[in-house]
Amino acid sequence: ALQTLAVAVERANLSGGTIWVAPGDYAVTNTLVLTNAISLLGSSGTPADTSIFRSATTAYSVIRISHSGALLAGFTVSNGQAAATGGGNLWLDGGGTVSNCWITRHSLYSGLPGGGIYNNNGRVTHCRVSDSRLSHWDCKGAGIYQTGSDAVTEFSEIFDNACSGHSVLGAGIYLAAGEVRNCRITNNRNNSATSTSGGCGGGVYISGGRAVNCLIAGNEVGWNTGRASGGGGVYLKGGSLVNCTVVDNRAMFPGGGGLRFAGTAYVTNCIVAHNTSPETDTEEWRASRSTYARVAYSCLSPLTNGTFTACTASDPAFRDARLGDWRLSRGSPCEDTGVLLPEFAAGIDLLGNPRVDADGQVDMGGFENPHESGTLSIEGCPARYGTVTPPYGECNFLTNGTLLVCSAPGEPFTDGGARLICLGYSLVGLDNDGLVLSSNRSDQTSFTYTHTGRWHRVIWHFAETFRVELSATYGGRVSMSGGWLPVGSTIDVTADTLNPWCYFSHWSGDVPAGQEQSASLTLTVDRPLFLRAHFPVTLHVSDKDGDDAADGGTWEAALKSVARAVEHASLAGGTILVAPGDYAVTNTLVITNAISLLGTSGNPADTSIFRSATTAYSVIRITHSGAHLAGFTVSNGQATTCGGNVWLDGGGTVSNCWLMRHSVANGMPGGGIYNDNGRVTCCRISESRLFHWATRGVGLYQTGTDAVTEFSEIFNNGCSGHSVWGGGVYLSGGEMRNCTITSNRCNDAASTSGGCGGGLYISGGRAVSCLIACNEVGWNTSRASGGGGVYLKGGSLLNCTVVENRAMLPSGGGLYFAGTAYVTNCIVARNTSPETDPEEWRASNSAYAKVAYSRLTPLTNGTFTACIEADPAFEDADNGNWQLSRYSPCRNSGVLLAWLADQRDLLGAPRVDHRERIDMGAYERPYVPPETLLLIR
Repeated sequence: ALQTLAVAVERANLSGGTIWVAPGDYAVTNTLVLTNAISLLGSSGTPADTSIFRSATTAYSVIRISHSGALLAGFTVSNGQAAATGGGNLWLDGGGTVSNCWITRHSLYSGLPGGGIYNNNGRVTHCRVSDSRLSHWDCKGAGIYQTGSDAVTEFSEIFDNACSGHSVLGAGIYLAAGEVRNCRITNNRNNSATSTSGGCGGGVYISGGRAVNCLIAGNEVGWNTGRASGGGGVYLKGGSLVNCTVVDNRAMFPGGGGLRFAGTAYVTNCIVAHNTSPETDTEEWRASRSTYARVAYSCLSPLTNGTFTACTASDPAFRDARLGDWRLSRGSPCEDTGVLLPEFAAGIDLLGNPRVDADGQVDMGGFENPHESGTLSIEGCPARYGTVTPPYGECNFLTNGTLLVCSAPGEPFTDGGARLICLGYSLVGLDNDGLVLSSNRSDQTSFTYTHTGRWHRVIWHFAETFRVELSATYGGRVSMSGGWLPVGSTIDVTADTLNPWCYFSHWSGDVPAGQEQSASLTLTVDRPLFLRAHFPVTLHVSDKDGDDAADGGTWEAALKSVARAVEHASLAGGTILVAPGDYAVTNTLVITNAISLLGTSGNPADTSIFRSATTAYSVIRITHSGAHLAGFTVSNGQATTCGGNVWLDGGGTVSNCWLMRHSVANGMPGGGIYNDNGRVTCCRISESRLFHWATRGVGLYQTGTDAVTEFSEIFNNGCSGHSVWGGGVYLSGGEMRNCTITSNRCNDAASTSGGCGGGLYISGGRAVSCLIACNEVGWNTSRASGGGGVYLKGGSLLNCTVVENRAMLPSGGGLYFAGTAYVTNCIVARNTSPETDPEEWRASNSAYAKVAYSRLTPLTNGTFTACIEADPAFEDADNGNWQLSRYSPCRNSGVLLAWLADQRDLLGAPRVDHRERIDMGAYERPYVPPETLLLIR
């Protein structure tokens, strides 16, 4: 584990992820800034166990979140002191979430917002914000300052915050925008009783947004000789207050003990009571102008100096105001007298009760008074089958005498895999503890229920039969096909072959555990059962001894053409074994099933498949994710759409193959292979010679998040047409790893049409642990071309060695950044461009190049983290040995990203040493302990 949060956050900011923090106290000497989708989590789940605090004497926020996907949860955050912006402890800078945290003992400089939290379009949920002690002036929100239309603070407690400085707006919260909901804002104080400087809003100051379902109690605003101050509970400059209880607040000056209206604001469904101000001018609330107060469906007094709709000045009749129980008593004038606002119809009150009762009524205040009523639950036996009335579940808020028509299907019906008939119902009466008081049974499928008492349950009873379906793939059969069978019955089924080239492989579907390979099964019908017997083929192909009229089941009866074998196997899948030879195809071989097409010698040089016709077509197209091509040389393809030799159309695997002498039409991708979400492994792709324009990926084009090319060589491909992207590879998605991309060329030196990326063009995805060497990009009179080794339009390059590449135009011999892209743990060296403007790399915009823990030069015109310019000290660069010498400054100088921990380098060595260190580049230098003797024989 790491020891400090700062290092963990620095690493996680590169790619996002989760940081688990063990219980303890973590000091930060500068603001922790979360710039990516990081989840920073206290592992115990209790904020008291894990604290993050400012330890330096200088002033700074403890944590700043600047990514909408970031999450902070499970911490106590304390001792922050903002000096320049806001947010003494936390600054939500444009989004992010803070959950289950305690924010305490915070401050900020005069004139700044958000003593505890500055929430700009973020979410604060299930938190406590307390113990602010500010002595500064002109602060906004000693506890929280909230702004931004998407900002939310919810299910939180803001208490015991105080400020003795003058002109403070909102000791608990300053709400400028967004929503504060289901919060308790209590015991906050806006300056002392002896001050002559005053403040506004002991609990909440609202200039915009709305506060909903909140308790605002026990807050206080201090003395001021001018009446601009006030609002012991809430100071309303704008915005709205909905379903809030504002009680027991105090104004030391006659400026509204509960509320003060200082601008046009709206109060709806609220209770304002038991608030005080000095005896010389006693008032629950005040408005500086009568036009400011827009109050509806609320309880407050007096009902003068404002606009009032359906309000009451009666005592709200709390359950026990003396003990702070602010729930409504039964019969309160505030019960069922609020207005139902559509946006809150599905909400809950401060205790989690539904905001709206069964009659569509809503109470005033933050607490809804639950109605005493009965419940009828609807169930099915043995399960909830069919459509019944009322629906399965509970009917709540029923009063005595309520009539409900209850019904279930009267005719047999199907539900999923079951066919059922309703046998009637049971009606069970229950007491408050769920114990049965009465029960009766009927065979009727419809009746009228009259509600009495508290709890009843209707149970519909069904008889079941289950659907059983048994089938076989091509080449086999099963002894029975199934049908609707009684629950609990047993059946015996056997799978048999029909053709000599097929064999029983396995069952799929609802097979008893451990019996998947058994041809005979005994099944118990305890649920719907769907089973399929699989009979894959094993076909043999020989161009010397085969005959397409044979069955292909043995070498003696081998087929002659691969096309005929694929046609047979496409019906059921299976394996096609191909003897050494040369196999011409006059149309594209399309593999649509889980077929393994295998060259039997294991050496691609022995067995070739090639396009023989003069028309243009791909040699092989794979459209099934379970298909596998291995052990062939595939050549001479010429695609009119994509994938000159092989087109992986949505999946499939190509392994141990040589793809060579291929092409595509103008503007088409993937000269050798078009890899869409497939896997290319241990292959060679070479000798493409294209003259077409706008080609993407002369050797390989890869797209799709699941696409992989690995352990392969892409070399000696070239195109002299204009506007070619990727002389070796065009990477649009997925991952390319442990590959060598060498000696590819993107048009020749005499061309004036140019190209991008002699070796590799990246617009998305990532290349990892690759050698990109000796590639070239040709001449272009404009600088839009470039990147002799790699052209980066997006995506990322990790642990790659980019060496001895060449750009004919001064546009980056090794790399060219043409869009925001990330280079990490890489070596870029010994690349060339014309002497008139030599450069190893270039970025068309300095904001594009995001380089970390890498070797390249110069370190200008980009963003660089822990990079070096020193010579990488290769083992033998003059002879093409790009491994690191023991003296290389690139050793142990990379950054260990979590997902790299179990990776291998280009030679198969572990990517990370025993000390969790990683080298730059594609080759990891093996660790040799000191004083170790190596004996070599």
